[in-house]
Amino acid sequence: MLGRSDDTVITGGENVQPEEVEAVLRAPGVLDAAVAGRPDADLGEIPVAWLVGEVSIPAIEAWCRDRLAPFKVPRAWHRVATLPRTESGKLLRKRLPATGQAS
Repeated sequence: MLGRSDDTVITGGENVQPEEVEAVLRAPGVLDAAVAGRPDADLGEIPVAWLVGEVSIPAIEAWCRDRLAPFKVPRAWHRVATLPRTESGKLLRKRLPATGQAS
């Protein structure tokens, strides 16, 4: 199992491990990436991505669609300058901003 079970995004009854999606997001042009679940009225939660870097959102979304099951592809995208991390570099998912430069 990847990551912590409480980080798992359950979307439409399917489990999404954020670490799996983050590994795919580390594509050319992406300096750092994070994925977390956010509430959705229809699906319970949806995967949302935060990106550091200059890659275009349509390009990274297409990259993900070629490599992930459709339910694992982030439904919302935020471009941010940095991601919240501990001094040792661990991602602080609970501190991801509610908004960034939405795309």
